[in-house]
Amino acid sequence: MSSKDKSKKNSSKKEYYKNKLKKSLMATFEDLSSESESEEEEEANMALMASADSDIELDD
Repeated sequence: MSSKDKSKKNSSKKEYYKNKLKKSLMATFEDLSSESESEEEEEANMALMASADSDIELDD
């Protein structure tokens, strides 16, 4: 095997793992992003429920 073939092989392996790493990082980021969004939604729902409870108490 010539040195040119070896460098081509190493380069393609490098690209393969580089792409695999990018995909895994993107998936991780998306997971973190969706967790953050659901926490924000939960917080907003709690605030809305507290607001609704205080409105009911004022009506009584």
